[in-house]
Amino acid sequence: TYKRLSLVVDYWIVDIKSMNVDIYKKYTKRESRVEKQLYYLHKLIKDKNNVTIKVPYIPYFNEHENLDIDIEYIKKNFGFNNVQKTKYIIK
Repeated sequence: TYKRLSLVVDYWIVDIKSMNVDIYKKYTKRESRVEKQLYYLHKLIKDKNNVTIKVPYIPYFNEHENLDIDIEYIKKNFGFNNVQKTKYIIK
């Protein structure tokens, strides 16, 4: 599906929740596939400037230190430079 989407999507904005599988599962109640999804996106998207990755601070689920770790990991392992901390609003 990424390949088909890449034919019509000019700019990608991706919210990952967390690279930490335990935090991800605790928040979403699902197994994390974030690593695999970022890998496919990395392989598919040639111009990494056309991607923004959002790493949210989610109260009661992760800490600000987790965000810094996730951001550095994403930059180092996938080559995405536009990785932003965001505040997740729980309603």
